[in-house]
Amino acid sequence: AFSAAHFMVSDDAQVYADGYYVGVVDDFDGTFQHLNLAPGTHQIEIRAAGQAPLAVNVRVLPGQTITYHADLSHR
Repeated sequence: AFSAAHFMVSDDAQVYADGYYVGVVDDFDGTFQHLNLAPGTHQIEIRAAGQAPLAVNVRVLPGQTITYHADLSHR
């Protein structure tokens, strides 16, 4: 069973999971759009042009979906 992360940040920000580029936020911000992750702990990094990157560690359980809200402009 996969877990998922759902992002609510700038649509064109780049998303990295465990050091690997996985797409832009717009790929993962809709009702049926999310980043599939194996259950466990993962480092998610969000990079937007002109902003400091945001890195968070998330622990997801089997079947769990996490929605992450962030405003990179206020960092």
